[in-house]
Amino acid sequence: PNHNHTYNRPSTFQCCSKHGNAIRNHLHNCITRNNLKFYKIGNLTVIQPLLYSKTSVGIVGPEWWGPLCTLILLESLSYYYIHRAHNDPRLGHISTVICILFTIVATLSLLKVSCTDPGIVKRQNGGGNIGGGGGNSGHYETVHREEDYGEDWRYCDYCSDYQPPDGAHCPDCNVCVEGYDHHCPWMGTCIGKNNMTSFKIFNMAWMFYFLYANIWIVFLGPRLLTFDMNNNDDTDNDDPNDTFYY
Repeated sequence: PNHNHTYNRPSTFQCCSKHGNAIRNHLHNCITRNNLKFYKIGNLTVIQPLLYSKTSVGIVGPEWWGPLCTLILLESLSYYYIHRAHNDPRLGHISTVICILFTIVATLSLLKVSCTDPGIVKRQNGGGNIGGGGGNSGHYETVHREEDYGEDWRYCDYCSDYQPPDGAHCPDCNVCVEGYDHHCPWMGTCIGKNNMTSFKIFNMAWMFYFLYANIWIVFLGPRLLTFDMNNNDDTDNDDPNDTFYY
């Protein structure tokens, strides 16, 4: 028998398109199943939902450009100080290592402040949204019980929840924050109970760093060490045959 069957081999484009769609569907199913989608809490954005649910890290404030500008400024000045200390033989390796340590501490504390939940007061039940931000209330967990509310707790009309005694509503982030201190645009978020320690570490790190770098690396260190090297050269140039009698 004459079999005139024809087999149309799929083109490379069709194969790639088919596999690409399969990969996209798989990623979409993983994201939906593991609840990895970004969502809002007030004006803050949770960018790492799984990490945020476990460690309260993975959320950024409305002024995302603030910590980015601060980080660029910090790393640019650090590069200048480290490069200057490393290339100056008078300063040695110890000054370079100190600058690197200051840079690491300041960078990590900056990221910790800007990406940590500042202490958002979350709603008791699953009804409605928090902070008027239109977020998915199913993501929020209970942090206070009803019997914990005392006379010094205040009701927030914006968030429809009670504020702790040291809490306040931040109009920039549009949430109530426990231990509220202030809203820092350079950190991009509020400074509250959960990120206050990191905020203090960052401030102390960069202040001591720039004092050390400007006083020692730029001004005092090279001059003192140059003076000491000149004195050593004068001592070495003394005639060893000279005899001193006392």
